[in-house]
Amino acid sequence: MWEYLESNNHWLLYLAGICFLLYFMIDEKGFRFPTDRVNLSGLVLSISILLITSYYHSIRPLVNTKDQFPGILTELFGAIFDVVILVFLFNIMEQQGERRREIDRLTTELRYYEGWSSEEAAYRVSGIVSRLQTLGAKREEIDLSNLQINRIRDPRLIERALDNEKLPILDLTNAKLHDIKLRNVDTRGIKNINFNRADLTGATLENSYLSLGTFEFSILNRTRIENWKGIVNFYKSEIRNTSFKDSTLLDSGFNSAHFQDVNFNNVILSGAGFIGAFLDNVTFNKSDLSSVEFYDAKLIQTSFEESDIRRCTLHKVKSLVGVHFNNTKVSDKFWIQNFRAKCQAGINIDEIEENFYVDDRPRRDKGGRIYYLLMKKPT
Repeated sequence: MWEYLESNNHWLLYLAGICFLLYFMIDEKGFRFPTDRVNLSGLVLSISILLITSYYHSIRPLVNTKDQFPGILTELFGAIFDVVILVFLFNIMEQQGERRREIDRLTTELRYYEGWSSEEAAYRVSGIVSRLQTLGAKREEIDLSNLQINRIRDPRLIERALDNEKLPILDLTNAKLHDIKLRNVDTRGIKNINFNRADLTGATLENSYLSLGTFEFSILNRTRIENWKGIVNFYKSEIRNTSFKDSTLLDSGFNSAHFQDVNFNNVILSGAGFIGAFLDNVTFNKSDLSSVEFYDAKLIQTSFEESDIRRCTLHKVKSLVGVHFNNTKVSDKFWIQNFRAKCQAGINIDEIEENFYVDDRPRRDKGGRIYYLLMKKPT
């Protein structure tokens, strides 16, 4: 085998030369003549390999290479291999140095846009952030503090901008954010994010922390806002076919909002407000609704199974049709009687009395507070 390789190793050099030639002339944009020193030297080396091998192959039939050039190809192959290794190492070092210089240049350029609030500035900043992320810059190197990134309308640019720990106030009023995907975003450093009148149809907003976000008059349809934490305001928003599952939305506002086919399962809503809201086929199963305000709200086919509604002002609703309870935590064993005495005129309390009862056995939660279970009557 070794004799075969020694007798045919000029073909191996041919193959190596062609491979090196392609490596130094092809990048992500296709065939390009190299302009940097490392790739240019590699190109010269590849051409030299091909020329030397061609010359050797042309004179081989004319001379006895075994006697006149003992081991010439073996030595040549070893020398070329050493040079190739050095070229590769210099190439890596050169690329790392260029990457570092480009990151430094872009981070310096970001500072030029401080205080510039035009839409052009927003696009330029987003482009720089995208380039920095492509280059692998660290999160702490991308400082967006004191930059005005409002007026962004492109969902892709918003995704790039929000994937940052240092953000100014972000105004996305009237933005059309169809199918935008925001995951694992932490915006606790932002003073306020404004999604007012935004269209979030098909959007995915998951596993994130949103501090003081406003969605007033917004449209949410087929939207997933799951495992979110923060204080948000959805005043007079249209929310359909949307999931808030597994979120923590303490003291959030949903006043005068319109809900249809919405999932609030396993959500902490303590202190939230649904004043004047319209809720049709909304589920609050396994959720914490303690101290939630439902004054003048209209509830149709709403489910509170295995939820905590202690200190919840459910008795102040304007209409209550097709409500569902089971294993629901209430504050006292006379909850149904107190509900009848406090509820607004026109509420059909008979439906609740006919289908549900309070188990009079007291229980204690983890904080030691007593509660009772509002149960569904067996059929």
